[in-house]
Amino acid sequence: MAWLLQRRGFKNIVVLESQERVGGKIYSYERDGIPHELGACYTQPAYHSIHELLHNFNLHAPIPVAGRTVYRDSGKPMAFGDDVIKQIRRTMGGFWKILPKKAIGIGVVLELQRYKRIHRNILGSYTGQLPPRPPEHILRDLSTPFLTWLKNHELDLLVSIFRLFQSAQGYGYLETVPALYGLMWNTPEVIDIATQQMSGKGKGASLVKTGMGSVLDAMVQDMDVAIHTQERVIEVVREDCIHLKTINPQNRTSAWEADELIVAAPHKAILNTLKVPTSQERELFSSLESSIMTTTLQSGIQPTCEKIDSWFDNIVPGRDHQVITQRCSQAFISPEKFREHSPTQPIERVVYQYGEQGADVEAITGHYQRYQCAIDIKDHEVIKRCHWPDYFPHWTEQGIIQGNPWRLLDMQGQHNTWWIGSSACFESINDVFEYNLRICDRYIDSPGIKRLQR
Repeated sequence: MAWLLQRRGFKNIVVLESQERVGGKIYSYERDGIPHELGACYTQPAYHSIHELLHNFNLHAPIPVAGRTVYRDSGKPMAFGDDVIKQIRRTMGGFWKILPKKAIGIGVVLELQRYKRIHRNILGSYTGQLPPRPPEHILRDLSTPFLTWLKNHELDLLVSIFRLFQSAQGYGYLETVPALYGLMWNTPEVIDIATQQMSGKGKGASLVKTGMGSVLDAMVQDMDVAIHTQERVIEVVREDCIHLKTINPQNRTSAWEADELIVAAPHKAILNTLKVPTSQERELFSSLESSIMTTTLQSGIQPTCEKIDSWFDNIVPGRDHQVITQRCSQAFISPEKFREHSPTQPIERVVYQYGEQGADVEAITGHYQRYQCAIDIKDHEVIKRCHWPDYFPHWTEQGIIQGNPWRLLDMQGQHNTWWIGSSACFESINDVFEYNLRICDRYIDSPGIKRLQR
């Protein structure tokens, strides 16, 4: 946002960052020349704004990410496509049990097309990450859990697909996340891309060759903005101007003054620092809920050399903070080195644990013991770990019914305060950036509209 504002002529921009580095939930940890994404990791063809940003800094060298092995409780590994077929046969029953794979695949594609039509009928056609505010009866429909919504619209065939598209990305269990977030993430364009990829004709997710963090490094080098790291905001007073107080690791406090305040921190947590939050701010942000994500870069000896492993039986309520996926960065960034790797030698993988109720970072050890018969990891060593307790902030059923995402957008700029980041929209780098662009378009670039003052 600071980069966007400076490009629009704003001056005297100061970034107060509580961590020792910039980037928040974007963190590319480099080891032996390989960037391991411990935060935001993938781009996809629908990330138009991010691709433009990458092109702007000559960083657009996408590394395709494909190939996923699925493990079930039985311990038997299976390719993702075969696992989808098996789950459909098991859950749908009837004639689905005897249909050949190709026929089931055609059925899935047809249902995805029907999902697109329902999506457009409900939300219309729109650009950007946030659709226009739907009428109240639609909001009530979108407030139900995504799994319930799929069943209500007779889209049961797609449950195993959306278990990957939604829950395996850390965007809520299908059983609990409001359907709005499922539709916001799985847009008709994304479904088209996924359908093309399943047919082998399209491109899917990709990694940034130099690491997602290189985009932030390029932004910092491109702008003249004061960035103060390890300055945690502990008080905000909004009077004629905005007064802030921060504290650093040495417990030294600093005072700051500003004309405008832009909050990218988790909105619910910032309520504790606002001296006098408005009733609307208190209502909106106190009702936000967050998930929990832990990413661990670990080294271990694993006889199987899969690029991505997933444990889809763990992506359900009741298995909070279990391992859901592990990815070998080297397999994509340096495939020739990966092919030469001996299975008797340790190799690094990024391991993802997701939950909604609690966190147990050490559950990763129990996970490998539990699945030892299948993957037999030895000499497990933790190299780096990131714990994200405010991952995927979102409103619950009542917040969706009240239209909170759109109420927040309309509230922007009140008391010279602007609310951005994943709390305002959705937990993806593209959604966060597009939300910033939307604020610029609505409040700065559009003539005749209330403007953020330079």
